[in-house]
Amino acid sequence: IMIGASHTTTLANAEIFSGTNSSEANSIYILAKKKINNTIFSFGSRYEMIKIKSEESFAYLSEIPTNSFIKKFPIFYAGAEYKIDEKSRIRTYLGQGIRLPSFAEMFVSMGAIEGTYIFPNPELKPETGWSFELAYNTQSLFDNKIWDIDIAYFIMQYNNMMEFGFEQFGTEFDYENAYGLGFKTINVGNTQISGLELDLNTDVVIRDNIKTKIRLGYTYLNPIALHPNEVYETIYIGDSIKTITFLNSSSDTSILKYRYQNLFKIDMKFEYKKYYAGININYNDYMKNIDKFFTTELVNNGIPSLNYDPIIPGINTSRSLNLDGDLQIDVLLGIKISPIAKLNLIINNLTNREIYSRPTDIKPPRTFLIKLNLSI
Repeated sequence: IMIGASHTTTLANAEIFSGTNSSEANSIYILAKKKINNTIFSFGSRYEMIKIKSEESFAYLSEIPTNSFIKKFPIFYAGAEYKIDEKSRIRTYLGQGIRLPSFAEMFVSMGAIEGTYIFPNPELKPETGWSFELAYNTQSLFDNKIWDIDIAYFIMQYNNMMEFGFEQFGTEFDYENAYGLGFKTINVGNTQISGLELDLNTDVVIRDNIKTKIRLGYTYLNPIALHPNEVYETIYIGDSIKTITFLNSSSDTSILKYRYQNLFKIDMKFEYKKYYAGININYNDYMKNIDKFFTTELVNNGIPSLNYDPIIPGINTSRSLNLDGDLQIDVLLGIKISPIAKLNLIINNLTNREIYSRPTDIKPPRTFLIKLNLSI
């Protein structure tokens, strides 16, 4: 049995946080495990108490704005692991979770990039949900090879999922700041993410001085909106009202925004006497769904007839060049200088591929790093 408690206090006082804000998070938790024959059962619970104060009024868990509130959240966990034999096991768990909005997500108001703004959302609600996993693991040793295979099915459901969205949250008359276009963290309703994960790990001793470690991983994801027609945001533009749903704000409605469906990774390490090398390969398929506003003519090309320049040019072009997904290769070369010192040459993004984690957020180009590690 494990019993514990935690306390966290956060203070923020800055203009971009809309004044002075403070929060306290207190929790107590318990985790109990019991072995019965070949099965280990585990049960746990966590009791959270949250207290928030702010100069800015917010509607955290109700429709009535307030400057402070206290809320308590009980969450639970249960799991089991069954030992089939000395090599194989089956495990499963079911657990609840909660993520609270940060001060930045609720109150930050600031310029982001070249006139595009980040808008606050004091009405942001906590994200709650549950997750389930069923997995099989087996290990074996033969011919100087250690094999570990893990296969898992998982499913997660979220209520009031939080998402960083791009829309016309401001006024259309704000010409200097992209006509009110910008980013804002919003609740996007109920969602579900299910999938399969496969991991293969092996340690191979080729000769006395040659060792290799190889890890292969593949993940398939199916992230969907459970109520795609649900209105989760309302925007007032002049005399008109625009309602935001998953369907009318997505460039592709088959999956959630900013998600991949297929991810593959290879991690290989080789050691020979005092020398070692490694290669890490990561692949993800095309990000099909982004905020629909990113793909509009106004954002990409502007309105030439009215002399309106594009707001963020090139998004559609860069996406069209990336339909096959992203492949990033990182390389490591090293030498053990002494028992306490290692010298490494690291090359990240070896092929210098242009990779975007989301529109306007490009990952670093090819970089070289020489690193000396000392262990004392």
